[in-house]
Amino acid sequence: MFRNGFKSLREIADYWEYLIRNGNTSGAERSMKSSLNFWKERHNGFNYSVHPRVGDFYWIEYGNNLDPEMSYEHIGLIIKVNNRLLHTIAITTPKPSNAFHMNAFNSSDNPLGNTLFIKLKTSDFPFLNHDSVAKVSEIISVSKKRLGRKLYHMDISNPLIQEIIKLAHKNLFDDFDYKINQLNKENSLLKLKLELANIPCEVLDKADISIDAKYNPTTKKLSNNKLELRFHIFQGI
Repeated sequence: MFRNGFKSLREIADYWEYLIRNGNTSGAERSMKSSLNFWKERHNGFNYSVHPRVGDFYWIEYGNNLDPEMSYEHIGLIIKVNNRLLHTIAITTPKPSNAFHMNAFNSSDNPLGNTLFIKLKTSDFPFLNHDSVAKVSEIISVSKKRLGRKLYHMDISNPLIQEIIKLAHKNLFDDFDYKINQLNKENSLLKLKLELANIPCEVLDKADISIDAKYNPTTKKLSNNKLELRFHIFQGI
């Protein structure tokens, strides 16, 4: 009757023994802690005094999972709250043996880096003990029960948080992201046409028009008979 239950216990015990025998005691300990957390929380009710918000950084127990899924306890950024289900981006310690980690994107240090991960610097994220990487190639949905200690909160409008979310969006919905960028470009050109339509014809006839694509479309300047129209074309990350 309980054959599968006993078999599963034997399998996990064999797995822990294998890790310890091969010198990976920390891996065995993390796996044991993850399993203990699962069974401890399995029948517990929800802690309604905890109110996670978008922009919160928590320790999260992601569980015992199969490669390449994220496993064990990691810091996670909450990007959406759906009642008791949280959508998160996991943060981990970069491993020297992982080329993706070592070449992780960072807008200031490594703008041409690998965008499956984004490097988080302690100067930008002071709650981190060391520079880390966020796995923006994956959004992980977890139960509120998996939350551990809260570490920090950053407003969703913060450019650093926006950069993480935009990269995750680009990785997971690349076709949709491309279409949004194209629509933003078209919108910028339409704004330019509206600006031109509001300028008197006699001014346009005399003006030497130059376009600067770095600035806001509403900025216009006339000096020495030269009209400067400045507008922004959205490039994305």
